[in-house]
Amino acid sequence: MLASAAVGAGAFVLLAWSPYTLLDAGFPDEIAEALRRHGVPARSLVLEVTESSVLADPDRISSVMQRLRKLGVELSLDDFGTGYSSLAHLKTLPVGELKIDRSFVSRMREDDTDSAIVYALIQLARKLGLTLVAEGVEDRATMEALRALDCDLIQGYLISRPLPAADIEAQLASQAQQQPSPRVADRHEQLNSQRRSIDRARIGV
Repeated sequence: MLASAAVGAGAFVLLAWSPYTLLDAGFPDEIAEALRRHGVPARSLVLEVTESSVLADPDRISSVMQRLRKLGVELSLDDFGTGYSSLAHLKTLPVGELKIDRSFVSRMREDDTDSAIVYALIQLARKLGLTLVAEGVEDRATMEALRALDCDLIQGYLISRPLPAADIEAQLASQAQQQPSPRVADRHEQLNSQRRSIDRARIGV
């Protein structure tokens, strides 16, 4: 139901998966069947993996991820910058999105080193044609700092605290009926982007 509501609102659904799931060669087939059964386009689903999870079996997980990408599912690399071989992963994993770990984002306004790291990762993502998401954004000042750096999307309590599934469905249904005002869109995940507010339902599911 939640996935269908998200699609109706023009949004995406992002799901985090266990690394053990990504070791299962049958996982892409299960995803394909679930999408077909619920009438959800593959492009509306984003699967999130962490850098550390890839270390379990890089070759096998990369193969599974390649099959998921062929389905049209988007893949997101979480906690980017905190793993053991981040740049190597960018060469081998078929991801379309990077998420900067909150440990860099939360102190970027007070720490010049963190700010420089965030800027460098944004530029790297842009050169590679990847979407960049900043995690852990809890105040407007940090959002504006990220806007100035031309970050693509933000995630954090500034957008919303965790919500029950029923509340998320109601919010998505409301968005499907009306376009967000500029002020609302500014508050949500549209940092120099043409995506809808809460475009991936990243609100604590």
